[in-house]
Amino acid sequence: MSKYRSKYHLSEYHYRPQASLRKKEIKAYRKTFLIILLTFGFLSIIYLWGIPFISNLYNFWGAWQANPNSAETNNLDLVNPPQINPLPKLTNQSQLTISGRAQANDKIRLLLSGNEVDTAMADQDGNFIFENVTLYEGENNFSLTAVTDGNESQPVNLTVVLDKTPPTLTVEKPADGLRQEGVDSTVTVEGIAEPDAFLVVNEHQVIVENTGKFSYRLNLAPGENKIKIIAKDEAGNETTAEKTVFYTPSAKDPSETNILE
Repeated sequence: MSKYRSKYHLSEYHYRPQASLRKKEIKAYRKTFLIILLTFGFLSIIYLWGIPFISNLYNFWGAWQANPNSAETNNLDLVNPPQINPLPKLTNQSQLTISGRAQANDKIRLLLSGNEVDTAMADQDGNFIFENVTLYEGENNFSLTAVTDGNESQPVNLTVVLDKTPPTLTVEKPADGLRQEGVDSTVTVEGIAEPDAFLVVNEHQVIVENTGKFSYRLNLAPGENKIKIIAKDEAGNETTAEKTVFYTPSAKDPSETNILE
């Protein structure tokens, strides 16, 4: 009996590793199948709902892990924020139109300094618009959010500055009513304007230095010359100055004498 028993135990010793390997292979196959299944499901979700849905889902999961009890944070990440059409940073207009796009039929909230001033509904194409939005002198800090099924998106913040103050402009030369005679048929127009202002002298653009100084040599025609200087700032405000110069050419112009000779 001892021989059979020893043979039996020896046989069992040899075959047990093979059974263990078989179980490991089955586990590996199951794991591979599960990975393929999850990958296929993930690609199907991207195809059907798009990358924004995956991004929102990822943000939702991250926010839930950070604070699973905060339903408000989760709701912010479930709704896409509205997209705003470009707006001027500076303007001299007291009213503004704000428009953009969101998900169809979303409710769009417009807030100024944290206070709701208006709401609008996105149409079937996702377009929305706020017309005749009142601006106040200085900075106007707006926020816009989209609301879907009671869930509200993260705010989109923008600032528009209302500036109705005309730029400074001082014309030092020439003196108004200046009478000039002689060969020189030019006059220097110079002064000080608001730095970075757009400056023109009789429709000729003139560079304004960082200190505000400007200078331009203007050609004169015989007789009366009207000189118009316009300074315009980024908000669209203008300041205008006008000068008049009378020019009488020299009776004996050397250049004319050379031509006759």
